[in-house]
Amino acid sequence: MSKLKTEPKLVAKAGAKTGVKPLVKTAAKSAAKPPARTATARKALIKKVATKLAGKVGKQPETKAPATSPTPSALARPGTDAAIARLARATHDLSARRMRDMLPGRITTRRLVLRAPIRGDVPELIRLADNKAIAKWLATLPSPYTRADAIGFVEILAQRPDERPYAITLNDKLIGVLGFSFEEGKAPEIGYWLGEPHWGKGIMTEAVKGAVEAAHLHSAFETITAQVLVGNDGSLKVLEKAGFKQVKKTKGEIGNCAGKPVILLELRRPRWM
Repeated sequence: MSKLKTEPKLVAKAGAKTGVKPLVKTAAKSAAKPPARTATARKALIKKVATKLAGKVGKQPETKAPATSPTPSALARPGTDAAIARLARATHDLSARRMRDMLPGRITTRRLVLRAPIRGDVPELIRLADNKAIAKWLATLPSPYTRADAIGFVEILAQRPDERPYAITLNDKLIGVLGFSFEEGKAPEIGYWLGEPHWGKGIMTEAVKGAVEAAHLHSAFETITAQVLVGNDGSLKVLEKAGFKQVKKTKGEIGNCAGKPVILLELRRPRWM
């Protein structure tokens, strides 16, 4: 025998004398290969495996009826509240856009043209709107008013479904802004500002009258509202000349007007229209 075959026997024999288990022999035994199957045994094994596989393929999974009907809370899935909120917002936007789209894209008066704001209006927007004498009376006009504010107004705010802003133009040049805001469950609200060089010329009254007359061509604009900070007598006179009536005094809710006293006004659509 070779040396490789005799060494396990020597180690095993020495282990028997000392009382230590023959580890090498145990390892050799565990590593031994199982006896080879005969051809008949292999065929029987293959047939047994094939039978089991066929049974699994042909067997249909059983469906068990639930013991009790699921409760509404069990049917709820994560994100349901968010989906409902998105649906509500989409419904609001659709309703607002319908109101917005009823208004004409262009309104012409004796001296003015009211049209959609464009990028070419940006320089005049910056020059006229960057004025604290204007900003202090408005809820959301930024002050100071920068180029970024002007571009954001033209490219973002003017495109919103719940806003219909108009550039007030005189001789094809922007001199102010007028717009309608739409909020679900409330009447449309009108707001505006005019560049200081054009104050005291009746321009704002002319623009407001032209805008509300165009809106009142549609029955959806049954009522138009406005609000003015207490002390802004010039704006109050403009609205009253256009037919608005004071309704009540209350506190402002947003922006620069929050918590300050404001006058709410409204204008009803004439019955003959």
